[in-house]
Amino acid sequence: MALGEADPREAAPADATVVSAPVVEVRILEDRAHVTRRGKVTLPAGHSRLRIEDTSPVIVDKTLVARIAAPGGARVHDARVRRQRRIRIEDRPEEIRALDKRIETEADKHAELSARRAVAFKELESIGHFAGLALSEMAEDASFARFEPREWGTRLDTLAESARRLRDDIAARDLEISRLNESLKRLRARRAALEEPSAVATAWIELDVSATAAGEHELHVSYLVPSACWRPYHRARLLHAGKDGRVAIECEACVWQSTGEAWTDVALTFSTERASLGVEPPTLRTDLLLARKKSAALVVQAREEQIEVAGLGAGEMTTDAPEGGATTAAGAVKQTARLAGIDDGGETLLLRAAHRATIPPDGRPLRVPIYAFESPAETDLVLFGELVPAVLLRSVQTNSGSQPLLAGPIDLVRDSGLVGRTQVLYVAPGEKFELGWGPESALRVQRTIEPLKDEETLLGNWTTSAHDVKVRLSNLGEEARIVRVRERVPVSEIEKVQIHTNRDHTTDKKAPDEHGLLEWEVRLAPLGHATVQLRCAIKKHSDVVGL
Repeated sequence: MALGEADPREAAPADATVVSAPVVEVRILEDRAHVTRRGKVTLPAGHSRLRIEDTSPVIVDKTLVARIAAPGGARVHDARVRRQRRIRIEDRPEEIRALDKRIETEADKHAELSARRAVAFKELESIGHFAGLALSEMAEDASFARFEPREWGTRLDTLAESARRLRDDIAARDLEISRLNESLKRLRARRAALEEPSAVATAWIELDVSATAAGEHELHVSYLVPSACWRPYHRARLLHAGKDGRVAIECEACVWQSTGEAWTDVALTFSTERASLGVEPPTLRTDLLLARKKSAALVVQAREEQIEVAGLGAGEMTTDAPEGGATTAAGAVKQTARLAGIDDGGETLLLRAAHRATIPPDGRPLRVPIYAFESPAETDLVLFGELVPAVLLRSVQTNSGSQPLLAGPIDLVRDSGLVGRTQVLYVAPGEKFELGWGPESALRVQRTIEPLKDEETLLGNWTTSAHDVKVRLSNLGEEARIVRVRERVPVSEIEKVQIHTNRDHTTDKKAPDEHGLLEWEVRLAPLGHATVQLRCAIKKHSDVVGL
């Protein structure tokens, strides 16, 4: 039996006094939480045993700490967690009981409709049988020259009307039965999702205390629990675009907990401390080096490389590379490191919730506000045609809050409502960062790549292949627009691959920078259009394989 675990057959000690010490403060870490309980207790002189009920059954026993604030003749001698598994049907949540009642009601209605449909179907079969008998009698009367067309018509019309009424009744009941089947399917699926195991784990804390004299004291209890975590979540609202742009940022914590105890109206703090990392250095491993014969052919492959920048800085706005960065002609793909947990920039932070909150132990995420700020923003229209054929609205704003923005998802909200969701990396206070607000509906983009004929030198071993990149923009709106168009060309790292831009066939004779990036500022008149062209040539030696 584990430390602090009670025998399920054991009842709680009869002399234990139940006291109230609700959860008042919770500090949530990346994968655990530190819970603090406080309460007033009245102690008699001598030894007493106290019991705090409705605690989490997953408490880490060795972290349980209990003390009397300002002892004054009272002290805690021992503290332990008792656990028990109970099977009680009446302990099911009220929502499950309500679902059971709805399922029972709709199942009874389904059975009643099915029975009525079966009766109607039998009646319809009987009418078909009677219609057959009536037709046989009509044929027999006709053979004896007894013609009664009015009576025959009335009889057949009556049978046809009864059959039509029954068919309509059966069709209506089939529709209602189908609706009830879908409703029962949804209710049972919801019931299964909410269903708890019949054996419920319960726990309580037992304290042995003593007091030299009777009196009231303040009891403090704290412990660690797993099954609780938080992640940063943000919301950005574009209040105004243009030269006087402004963006409002709300920073929130998305909290989950399934500890088995409810946190009702508690003060929440969120820590970026990663206690699970430990303090031991990583294990050293042996690196195995192999040598192989050099191949006569030079194998080359293209790779995507991120242009590493520390941020946009706190000064003038700088232009970062689009996601994907520059393209190089050799080596392996360089990936950007992404933490599965919380990225706090290497400095442990403690963030406090803006107000008290209630977090139920159902494992569902709840978002708790931490802080908010507004910042001036510079907005412009940008086009990264290789990534997405659309003109995007971009804003550059400053983190004017007192706390950093932690890496995490961010909801983007404009006048029309939620327009999308993106990710932000760690942004320090006072640092600028970018946000994209989706495409501009009035601007259209068409990007094409047109390969040109390869050229081979007569006396050499070089082959040149070229292609044109054409970006066509159209403005369907009634306002003039300025769009920053960005393209890129590969950057070679070896001598036997040469890449250059034909400036004579490139708009504005632009030349790429050291990262292979080119940018144009295109002005579009109302209902106007423009074209940007780039010609790139790749010259490679015959020894090169892979391009």
